[in-house]
Amino acid sequence: MTKHPERSFHLNLGNDRRNIKQEMRFMKSGSDYTTLDFIVSGARQPAELPRTIVFVANIHKCHAATHRLREVAGNSLAEHIAFYHAKRAESGKEHALEALKSGEIRVLIATEAAAMFGVPENLCIWLQRAGRAGRSAGVQARAVMLVQASVVQKKYRKDIEEALRDWIQTEGCRHAVADTYFDNPLRGTARPHQSPKRRKDEHLKRIRAELQAWRQQTRRTKYAYTSLKAENILPDRALQTIASLQRRIIDDLRPHLRPPWPFLEVLGDDVLKLVKKLDEEEDERHRIRNF
Repeated sequence: MTKHPERSFHLNLGNDRRNIKQEMRFMKSGSDYTTLDFIVSGARQPAELPRTIVFVANIHKCHAATHRLREVAGNSLAEHIAFYHAKRAESGKEHALEALKSGEIRVLIATEAAAMFGVPENLCIWLQRAGRAGRSAGVQARAVMLVQASVVQKKYRKDIEEALRDWIQTEGCRHAVADTYFDNPLRGTARPHQSPKRRKDEHLKRIRAELQAWRQQTRRTKYAYTSLKAENILPDRALQTIASLQRRIIDDLRPHLRPPWPFLEVLGDDVLKLVKKLDEEEDERHRIRNF
C-alpha cells in the first residue's frame, strides 16, 4: 500500500491496557518459590483460585514451583494446579491446556514451551507479555513481574533498559511510566494528525555530529576487518531520519526509514540509546537556561 505523506497521518491510540493491572514483586532469589504463595493463599475451593499462568525459566523450576503451590494450596486443591513444559508428553500438554481453558486447571506453571518468561530486556517486551493476560478489553486481568532483588542492585544488577528499570523501581503508577516512555495520549483521547516530534537547530546538528562519530567508531570496533565503510553501516539518509525524528523504540522508527536501514535490528538499540542520552542532556540544558 502506498502512503502519501501529505494525505496520511499518524493516529496515536497508545498501547495502554487499562483492563490489566500491572504489578511487580521482588524475590529473594531465583529459587524463592514462597514469592508465589499469594496466588493460592486463602483459597478453599477451586473457584477461589485465580486463573493464572506462571512462567519460569526451566523444567526444574517448573516442577519446584508446582510442588510449592500444591503444598500451600493443600490436597483438596492440588489437582487444580498443573505444569507445562517441553518434555511433558504431548497428551499431557494438550490435556493441561484444555483443562486450563475449561477452568478445571486454575493455575498452570509453564516454561518457554508455552510462552516467554523472566525479566525482559526492555519495557516494550514486558507490555507484550503482560498483554496476554487480558487480550479482550472486557476481561479484567493482572500481570505480575517477579524480579530478583539483584536485578536492581548496583553491584550485580542485570543489564536491562533504563525505562524498564524505572517501571520496576517506581513508587508511583506504572501505567504512567509506560505512558511517558511510549508517548501515549491522555486518557480518553487520541492524537490525530500528529506528526512525529522533530529535533531542530543546534540540537539537531549535535545529534548528526554524534551519529557520524558513532558510525566511525562502530566501523573501527566492530567491522574493522570487513569491506564496510562507515557510510554503509549507517547511511546518510538513515542518519538524517534518526537525528530528526524523536522515536524511542525500533518499531516506531522502522516505518520512517526509507529505504530500510539494513542494520536496524543489529545496531538500532545502540543508536537509540545514544540519541536518548543526547536528548536528556539537551533537556537538562534547557531546564538550566529557563531556571
